[in-house]
Amino acid sequence: MAARYEINQLDELVSENFFFDTNILLYLFYSHTVDWASRSYSNLYMQMLNKGMKIFIDNTVLSEFINRVIRIEYDSKMKMTPDNMMPFKRYRDTEDGQHTVNHANNLVKSILRFIQVDGEVMDKMDIQSILIVDSLDYNDKIIEHLCENKRYILVTNDIDFKESEIDILSAHRGFYE
Repeated sequence: MAARYEINQLDELVSENFFFDTNILLYLFYSHTVDWASRSYSNLYMQMLNKGMKIFIDNTVLSEFINRVIRIEYDSKMKMTPDNMMPFKRYRDTEDGQHTVNHANNLVKSILRFIQVDGEVMDKMDIQSILIVDSLDYNDKIIEHLCENKRYILVTNDIDFKESEIDILSAHRGFYE
């Protein structure tokens, strides 16, 4: 059975390597609210940095992060100006959209200052091995596969990973019920 760690168990995991899910990056680098999750993961992140712990992400997480930032801004703009509704791809080409893309790229540059990128590429057999129907979407399966192969502890708030056979560190109470 895979291990589930609460964030107050961090001292037990000092020698481990961690992999941050997209939702954690959003809490840390793009949160518009201060709630229990953003506070918990910000505190965890600062502790990890102070202890010199190794944190990883991959291109899948970066892609999801950038696309999510742009989508959040697009949705916000479309709600504020419903008379100016436009398709998402057209928004990206506007001056405001390009500003948002630039902002997302700058956030990624900040992320890359402290978090390492795992550049593992999946081959055909790896891809075929994750093509099963369960509670995880394709990108989550890529993350799960990487964490399993590299023995990373996944830091996530995504309860979709609850049944996963990888070790998880989370502030989400649902992992411990």
